[in-house]
Amino acid sequence: MNGKLIFKMIDDYILGKFDIKKLDNYFQFKNKIEDFDEDLFNKFVNTYKYARTQTNAWDENDITNSLIKDIMTALNNHSNLSFNVFKSKGTYETSFGDIAFIVRFNYKTGKSFEGYGFIEAKRDYPNNNYKFRELKQDQIDRFLQNTTSSFYCFYSHHAFFPIIKTDYLSKHLSNIGLSNIKDLDYKLLTNTIHPITFQHQYNRFINGYDLDYGENPKSIAYGFNQDFLPKTIFVVNQFESGMTPTPTPTPNEQMYKKINLDDLIKNNNDIDDDIGYEPPNPSVF
Repeated sequence: MNGKLIFKMIDDYILGKFDIKKLDNYFQFKNKIEDFDEDLFNKFVNTYKYARTQTNAWDENDITNSLIKDIMTALNNHSNLSFNVFKSKGTYETSFGDIAFIVRFNYKTGKSFEGYGFIEAKRDYPNNNYKFRELKQDQIDRFLQNTTSSFYCFYSHHAFFPIIKTDYLSKHLSNIGLSNIKDLDYKLLTNTIHPITFQHQYNRFINGYDLDYGENPKSIAYGFNQDFLPKTIFVVNQFESGMTPTPTPTPNEQMYKKINLDDLIKNNNDIDDDIGYEPPNPSVF
């Protein structure tokens, strides 16, 4: 915390202008957020390490499901929000990302607002010069034409900086805004433009950063745009401290069904086959 702010708080407290309970509540909330971030990061590390060493786990849908499971597990201990996850009931030729985020912020005044974010997962092929060869221009264009807050989450086998421990995620599991990758060489995606981790991007979403607003991204995120349907919809309902969390908004029930942790654990083998899949080679780790 800023030193000047601390001294101001002390002065205000001496003058009777500051309620010490508010400061205590702030630090309790801050500690909860820090514990949540650390817990979530550790879960992502374990998921990623497992995927890099198991032949049958290096799959976009499989890893994405595991990440969703990690987020749900971590959020179960978060007291100031409610959340739900919805999965599409079928497969569609024109999907709009692997995960759509709907984040609603609720205040004691009765006011609320919500924003929308989208993530598409892509993995590289370790025996193919580390290229994300399923990266398609028409899909990038579709994202850019419909939202300003779309990201690719890249799963990379290759450790670009061998001196760093292999469980360090910032160059392996990362998010990059689509507007930054359209004309870049494949290797630049994870090597030189300094992407941020999936965990950090997720935290930005639920704290109100990088979200889209407006009717078009809203109709996509809720599953009402038949031309652009996300595979999974993650709904987070945030509440001001002291409020009692209420159920989350519900997306298009004709197209999506609510899932829980047990569903993800049981159906983690329900993944799409990737054409030309090349299993990981443990010798390169």
